[in-house]
Amino acid sequence: QLRYLRTRLLQLRWLAVALFIFSGYLFNLFLGDTFMLVNMGLISFAAILQFAPLIVGGLFWRNANVKGAMAGLSAGFIGWFYTLLLPAFIKSGWWPQSWLDEGPLGIAALNPEALLGLSVLSPLSHAVFWSLLLNVGTYVAVSLSYKSSKEEEALAREFVDILKEDVRQLPSFDQQENISLAA
Repeated sequence: QLRYLRTRLLQLRWLAVALFIFSGYLFNLFLGDTFMLVNMGLISFAAILQFAPLIVGGLFWRNANVKGAMAGLSAGFIGWFYTLLLPAFIKSGWWPQSWLDEGPLGIAALNPEALLGLSVLSPLSHAVFWSLLLNVGTYVAVSLSYKSSKEEEALAREFVDILKEDVRQLPSFDQQENISLAA
């Protein structure tokens, strides 16, 4: 099912890099005047942080699967957008300021910078907390709800149990233990 992607992988990588660079250019073009480079870097760091649960889960958790990973990543990016990028748009004047003052539709609990009343954290910490909570929670819930495919189970055995392999199963190499200096 993924054979078509394998043949187009290099072109997809080029497209992904081009889209990434272009989105960075657009972000700088429209929000660069109101945000310092450091803030843009922190927003980007929080976005890239969404991949951490997938990497850790894929390496150490046997029940992780693709459906859970994609659902978790999607939920994390939605949380990141709502709690970090949307306030950036609001502060730049692209969205109504009332969303930060009173919350959307006047519901204070939905305020992007004080979601569910959590207002003791800095905006970056708040966004990272909520986006990773959504990411990990969805990742775990969906992974436990759907059975892994045979291929996913085989990959999990390869990665998760790699350190449990018996040393005697390793191939033996019939080589000399000492090196002849004369040669």
